[in-house]
Amino acid sequence: MGGLLRCFAMLLVADAMIATRRAAEEPPDDFVTRLIHTEIDNRSLTDLEMRTQLAFLLISGNATIPVGAKVAFGLTSANRDPSLYDDPDSFRFDCPSPRDHLAFGGGPHVCPGAALARLEGRVALEVFLDRVVEGYQREPVPVFWANGPRALPVVIT
Repeated sequence: MGGLLRCFAMLLVADAMIATRRAAEEPPDDFVTRLIHTEIDNRSLTDLEMRTQLAFLLISGNATIPVGAKVAFGLTSANRDPSLYDDPDSFRFDCPSPRDHLAFGGGPHVCPGAALARLEGRVALEVFLDRVVEGYQREPVPVFWANGPRALPVVIT
C-alpha cells in the first residue's frame, strides 16, 4: 500500500508543478515550463501527457544499489528466445507480439530515456514514410503514453 500512496503523491506533485507554472506571470525556465509550451504536430501536450513525462523522470533512478553489492547485467538472449519467437534472429516489423520487446526494460527499471528513444524512432519512421510511401496517414494509438502508427503499410526489401 505504501508504494501506491507514494505514486499517488508523486502524481499530485506533478499536477501541482504544472498548475503553479501555468499560473505564474513569469514561470521559471525549467523542464515543466518547457513541457507546457511544447507542441507536437501543432498540438500542445495534455496535462496527462505532461504528468506522465514528469512521473517517469521522478521515478527513474530510484532503485539505489547498495555499496559492495554484486550486479550482473546481460541481454544476450533478450527478445531472441526460440520458444517465444519463430525466427528469433531476424528483425521483423510484423512480430506477433511487439509489446513484449525488452529493449527498454520494464517495471521499476524501465529506461528513463525510453520516451526520447521512441520519439526519435517515430520521427525517423515518419520522415522515412513521408519520403517513401505515398498516402501514408498516421493513426494515434489509443493509450495515454504512446503516440505512433497502428500499422506500417510498407515492404522493406
